Amino acid sequence: MSFNYLLSIIALSFFLLVSVSNQIKINRSLYGIKPVQQSGLGIRLILLDVNTLNEIPIHPEPAINDNVFALQASTIDLNSRIYYLLAFNETSYSCQLLGLSLDNGLIVKNWDMPLGYKKFAANSCDFNPNENVIFVSGYLESGLLAVLRLSVETGMWTPLYTTNQKVENIPPVTSYDFKNNTLWILVSPLNKFGQPEYEGGVFLLIDGKTGKLLRDLPNSALMTTINYDVLSNKMVGLGQKMYNNIPNQLIDVIVTIDLTNGKNNYLTQKTEGISGLFSGKTYFGVIDYKMKLIYFLVRDNTDNFQWVYYNYETNHIIYEIREGTTVMDIINLQVVY
Repeated sequence: MSFNYLLSIIALSFFLLVSVSNQIKINRSLYGIKPVQQSGLGIRLILLDVNTLNEIPIHPEPAINDNVFALQASTIDLNSRIYYLLAFNETSYSCQLLGLSLDNGLIVKNWDMPLGYKKFAANSCDFNPNENVIFVSGYLESGLLAVLRLSVETGMWTPLYTTNQKVENIPPVTSYDFKNNTLWILVSPLNKFGQPEYEGGVFLLIDGKTGKLLRDLPNSALMTTINYDVLSNKMVGLGQKMYNNIPNQLIDVIVTIDLTNGKNNYLTQKTEGISGLFSGKTYFGVIDYKMKLIYFLVRDNTDNFQWVYYNYETNHIIYEIREGTTVMDIINLQVVY
């Protein structure tokens, strides 16, 4: 089992009690993946009530019982109602791309990595609804990062892009801008001594059709998640910013990137009041671009958890769900409208 997977399980282990204040009704669905076994093996698609995060059964049987565990990478096809995720098969010792039906939670698509990429350490997947293709990025044995393009209709894999420099293996931070046909991938290039060249890494902006590198953008906001808001043409996610100009004193903030000029906008006016944001322990972030919400989890210095719904246009917390003691280990949340 991967170390990153274990971290995600620990970070999302909490019981949920609804806050008595600021309660609103949100008409959305959240889907995620829950392991079947305590070891993390097995895959079950879970539907969550957005207002309580209570689990709603989809199917009595899991999609996979054992030998396979989910990686921290998923994407969704809203038109076909298919939830895609990357998984690692311990029997074949290789990565797979699986498609699960949102209606019954069972596997409806299953692709192995193509020939020549059997030892490809897949790391992210992003769906392009305009062309019905999935972009899969990952690490080659050479230390380079490669991006593959999969046609959902034909099952054909096509190499799209490969870095010309070795990069550090880091958790996935990617998103697809389907309005501008641009894939965003965070990488951490290594120098000749094997050390990261940039703090926070750089975003590679890759043309989704030609594979041309359009530009690279330093991750100056130290973003750990990004999601594309097609209505406002922005990237939205979680990042960090120096607090009161004190070196090494960072606070977790919500960041938007204006795609017209690449400039960051730090939303800090209200976020500083969220428990845990000063501890540098903010986890997970998925957006609802129609309601302008980002859903994320924070952990304070006493290891208590708090699930927050935050409006990134009005800069306000609109909903909170607080923690307790029971384990909840769902990863890879996706919003369904």
